[in-house]
Amino acid sequence: MLSESLDEDPEAWLKQWELNALWSPEWAAMRRDPRLSELARRIGLLDYWKQYGFPDGCSPGNGAEVTCS
Repeated sequence: MLSESLDEDPEAWLKQWELNALWSPEWAAMRRDPRLSELARRIGLLDYWKQYGFPDGCSPGNGAEVTCS
């Protein structure tokens, strides 16, 4: 669903998503999902993290561009 909304509107994440929720306990499974790398890349977070540092619990991944716990 997130990917589809980006297909329709590449800036949907700015207008409709609350990214802070990604770091809540309820979203732990999403942080561990391998598709997070693609999502982070598509919305520019991956480039930001590479430049300024990965958030707590995340690091450059093996096989994926980012791995989070």
